[in-house]
Amino acid sequence: MSARTRSARVCGENPTVTELIDYDEFCGAITDEAAEAVAGHTVDVKQLEQWLAERDSGKKDFVLIDVRETGGAGHQQDSGIDLDPQG
Repeated sequence: MSARTRSARVCGENPTVTELIDYDEFCGAITDEAAEAVAGHTVDVKQLEQWLAERDSGKKDFVLIDVRETGGAGHQQDSGIDLDPQG
C-alpha cells in the first residue's frame, strides 16, 4: 500500500470522511447574499435549451460564453459556445 493510499481521506488507515457529505457545502455553495445578488440574472437548463434553439432558428441573437476551466468544457467546444476559461 502506497503512502498516498494509506493517507486517503475515505479509505486510508485513519479515514476522516466516514459518512456522506453535504454536496453544496463541499462544493462551495454560494451564500444567501450572493444568491440574492444573482437573482434574476441566471439561466436554468430548460431556459438555455430554449434560448439556444431560438438562436439557431434566428429568433434570438446572443453570444454564450463558457467560463469553466478548459477541462470542464469538454465536448461543447463545437456547439457554438465561446470558451473563455477563468480558472
